[in-house]
Amino acid sequence: MEKLTLYLVDVKDKSLSELLPILDLSDEELRVVYKYKVDRARKEEAVSIYLKRKYIGEYSLNEYGKPISNKTHFNISHSNGIIGLAVSPNKEVGLDIEMVKKEKEGIASYVNSSEELKNIKDSLGFFKSWTSKESLLKCLGTGIKGNLKEVPAFPLNGKKTYAGVAYFAQSLVKGDIVISLTALGEDDFEIDLIDLYL
Repeated sequence: MEKLTLYLVDVKDKSLSELLPILDLSDEELRVVYKYKVDRARKEEAVSIYLKRKYIGEYSLNEYGKPISNKTHFNISHSNGIIGLAVSPNKEVGLDIEMVKKEKEGIASYVNSSEELKNIKDSLGFFKSWTSKESLLKCLGTGIKGNLKEVPAFPLNGKKTYAGVAYFAQSLVKGDIVISLTALGEDDFEIDLIDLYL
């Protein structure tokens, strides 16, 4: 069984000024960070850049903006000060992380089919569905586009097919964060979860 590594960093309680000396970003990287207006987004981008530099090395962006590498497959996600980097040696991978909170009214029926809505009972269920869909689209490399009702959320853990292609998904909950990983192909994978502390 293939192993996917998931690095998680929680910087909710750290300021950008505390993080910058640790991250040792270049002037070019700092310019990218300071394009963001909100401190939380700056922190998440700074840590994202650091993780990609440390664990991926050189990478570029595909036509949809997905970061890609010639050496390995990876994907990154962040939500409310939690940043995750999923790395897979052999398969395309998509990662989505979301903090569970009250979803906007009507959003569940906007992004989920009537069949999927039967499986969504509360905010946790909605965010499991949402992250499952988004991680699949990030694995595909296109990001969110098109009719989200057509993107399968279920099963949250197991094989699913989208646009004639097989994927395998896993979902987990860590505190108030929902994490979904999707890998190309129908084979199960093991997640090696590594909490990093900065």
